[in-house]
Amino acid sequence: MQNKNRLSISTKFFFSIVLSFQILLMVSCRKDQLKELPTLLISDVTDITSTSITIVGEVVSDGGATISARGVCWSATHETPTIIDNKTSDGLGLGNFTVTINGLIPGTAYYLRAYATNSVGTAYFNHVPLRTLASAPAITTTDILLVTSNSFVSGGKIINDGGSPITSRGVCWSRPSM
Repeated sequence: MQNKNRLSISTKFFFSIVLSFQILLMVSCRKDQLKELPTLLISDVTDITSTSITIVGEVVSDGGATISARGVCWSATHETPTIIDNKTSDGLGLGNFTVTINGLIPGTAYYLRAYATNSVGTAYFNHVPLRTLASAPAITTTDILLVTSNSFVSGGKIINDGGSPITSRGVCWSRPSM
């Protein structure tokens, strides 16, 4: 009789362990949301000057994970800049962000890409090629020399072309009104 009770206690113990294991599996096998890279875009480019560009970007989807960084990266030397290149850091999370990049070189082509980072990695929007506006050239005028009643000698020096080819140069003068 003792053996029968012992077997029945062992059987009960076995079934309680199996049941506990099944409950544990059901709770732990809950499907978590699949995380992926964020989705983003550049929605507008405004205020292009000789030394700055303003870009409006938007993080459309966080990919199921919190956005830890977002902004714009850029390069003047290659079409696919990354966050290893020049970049801005413009907040966290979903939604619009506006970036102004200053200190650019006049008349220079740049490639820009919006980026957003979550725990899966960093996603980039397609590159946008832009060119800063050229600025007025920087020049100096030399002193006026060898002045006669009908002539003089002068000139100048082009210090900087302003980011655009020089198409003409010379010296302008006028007579004072009397």
